[in-house]
Amino acid sequence: MKKTDILIIGGGPAGISAAIWCQRLGLNYLLIEEQAELGGQLKDIYNRIVDYPGYIYENGQTLKQQLTKHIDEVDARYHVKMKIHRLDHTNRITSLIQNEKESKLNYHYLILATGTTVRRLDIPGEQEMIDRGEIYSATKDRHRFEGKKVVVVGGGDRAFEGALLLAESGASVYLIHRSKEFRAREEFKKPVTDHSKINILCDTVVKNIQHAENGIVGVDLRNRLTNSVTHLSVEGVFIRIGVQPNIRYVKEYVSLDEGNYVQVDSCQRTSDPYIYAIGDVCTHPVFSSISNATAQGMIAAKHLSLKLC
Repeated sequence: MKKTDILIIGGGPAGISAAIWCQRLGLNYLLIEEQAELGGQLKDIYNRIVDYPGYIYENGQTLKQQLTKHIDEVDARYHVKMKIHRLDHTNRITSLIQNEKESKLNYHYLILATGTTVRRLDIPGEQEMIDRGEIYSATKDRHRFEGKKVVVVGGGDRAFEGALLLAESGASVYLIHRSKEFRAREEFKKPVTDHSKINILCDTVVKNIQHAENGIVGVDLRNRLTNSVTHLSVEGVFIRIGVQPNIRYVKEYVSLDEGNYVQVDSCQRTSDPYIYAIGDVCTHPVFSSISNATAQGMIAAKHLSLKLC
C-alpha cells in the first residue's frame, strides 16, 4: 500500500495552491482530481476575471491553463481521472480508482478542496435537460436566446445578473423566485426590476420542465400563495438557486454549519485535527473568491509543515 503524509482532494485553485506550497515546503503529499483536467469550476467561468491580483484573465479557461502550467513547472505531484471509491478516515485509508484499476493509499492528513456543486430543483424534466446538454451560460450563450422567451430561477446575484445579460441580448425573461425577498446585491436589483424585458414572478416555483424533440418548450409554475398552476411557454431554463458544498467524503467526520459548509479555524483545521478544508467547501458564497481559495491552500500547507517538519 502506498503512503503519503498529506492527501489533497480536489484540483481547483485551492487544491492547486495547497500542492504548490506543499511542494515548496518539501512535504510528502499527493493531489487527486477526479476530472480529466485540473482547474475545478474555472472552466465554467466565461466572463473576464479582473479581481485576481497580478493579471486580468479573459476567462476562467485562461486562468486554468496558467495554474496548470504553474503546477507542472514546479513539478508538483498530482493525478487526474482518479476517483475516491471509499474513504476510511478512521484508519486513514482511501480506496482510489484510476483507469478502472483500484488501489489503496494510506495518508496521515487530509486537505479537502472539493468545492461546491450547483443546487438542483429536483423536478420532472430537469435531469432530461441536463442529459440533453441544455445547460447554458448566460454569459457565453445569451445571444442564442435573442427574441426568445426564457426562465431564470433564483433570487441571488447569479440569477439577477443572468436575467440582465439575457434581457440585454434581446430575450424576454421571466425571473422566478419562491419569495418576495431577494439576496441579490442592490447593483443588480434596480437594473433588473426596471428592465422592460424582465418580468419578475415572486412567490412562485417551477413544478416541471417540458420538452419536445427539439428542446425545451415550457414550464409549469405554481403560485405558493394561491396554489394555482399556470403554463408558460419558454425555450430556455436557467437554474440559479445557489450551490452546495461537496462534503460526501467527510460529513461523518467533521462539524458542519447550518449550510452544510465545513467549519474551520484560522488555520483551516476542521473539528478533526487530521482534516483541513480549503476553498468553497468551507467558504460561503458571499466570501467565495479565487484569491481566498488560493490563500487558504497556502495556510493549510504552511500549518501542516509545522506539524510534519
